[in-house]
Amino acid sequence: MATAQPRTSVTSQPWSAPTAVARRRLGELHKATGYLSFLRERGSSIAYVGWSGHGNLGDEAMLEAHRRLLAPWGVRQVPDLTDNGLLRAAGRGGAFGAVCLGGGTLIFNGHFRETLSALLAAAPHAPRTMLSVGVEDPTYAVGRRARVAAEPAMWAPILRQFPVVRVRGPRSAETLADLGIEAQVVGDPALALPLPTGMADPYTEPAAVGAPADRPRVVGINVGITDDLWGQDEEGLLTQVRDLARLLLARGVEVRLISTTVEDVAPLERLAAQVPGVLPPPPCELDDVMRALAACDVLVGEKLHALVLAARVGVPGVAMEYRPKCRDFQQSVGRERYTVRTDELTAGGLLELVDEVLGDLPAQRTAVTQAAATLAAELEDAARDARAALGR
Repeated sequence: MATAQPRTSVTSQPWSAPTAVARRRLGELHKATGYLSFLRERGSSIAYVGWSGHGNLGDEAMLEAHRRLLAPWGVRQVPDLTDNGLLRAAGRGGAFGAVCLGGGTLIFNGHFRETLSALLAAAPHAPRTMLSVGVEDPTYAVGRRARVAAEPAMWAPILRQFPVVRVRGPRSAETLADLGIEAQVVGDPALALPLPTGMADPYTEPAAVGAPADRPRVVGINVGITDDLWGQDEEGLLTQVRDLARLLLARGVEVRLISTTVEDVAPLERLAAQVPGVLPPPPCELDDVMRALAACDVLVGEKLHALVLAARVGVPGVAMEYRPKCRDFQQSVGRERYTVRTDELTAGGLLELVDEVLGDLPAQRTAVTQAAATLAAELEDAARDARAALGR
């Protein structure tokens, strides 16, 4: 998933222009040393284009899913850089066993287009593959994505270099179809993750999933900081979420906060302090978050991978769609009805959707589990085909 880049700190004494350029060059050189591992391995690793290492659990989950699905290939992320000397040297030396466009909303993102284009140019003979990628919605020309409308024409020739194009959801496939590119919908890569040790897997043990009827219902809430969202009103969204938490608590429902990025932990802890009785988020670690989600009956989630991981553990999600990628995923698991844009939602409207889910919980759990399991099987098939095409 292409995610918000980490916020940079601003000092009261900014660097001079020459110093800033020098620091940027040094940073790029430091990043470029990431290609050295490919040179040492001499073509035994897949070069993964994506985003990880920045405290976003969804990105780490997708990278981990690729590593599992594409084994015995080693999957290593390439530095998020454009053309550079070390990349060209690695390409000339045949260091890349294959090139993989990784997980996330990468297609129609200019940053990842530049990184991928440089890699493909450096390694023209390396096989290309992708397991499941999201597509930026050209209708969402907001904030940092104001230039997305210019990207499809630049991405089309790149995508045609891949033998098979596989995407996260129906909206992604429809967007590419408008370019004349056929794409298979295989779901989000994180749906194929293994569960933490000791957890019942709803894919194989559906009867073991679900809370006892005699305990209070549990609603998970996930909300946080984004780089863009419908309406551009984060504080207004947080106000509606706080109101929803208060309404749920007044009904005797247990409310648990869930974070999928490290930068969201502090705002969520403040929310918990503002609404007594709300449980603060667990550590932002994959196993901890999956266990916390599995203890919920329903998740009201903003971040894409809170919704994805909830589906992985058999928990139905109500999506606060901050960008179209949330709807794309919800469509893939048959839950578009339970998706509301952040500029259209209210606490009362969210409560109505939560009530609807809780009122039909066994059927809701079964439906989301079956949909997620079907997509996980599609991902396994896609990975098997990819490994065969790559020679392993």
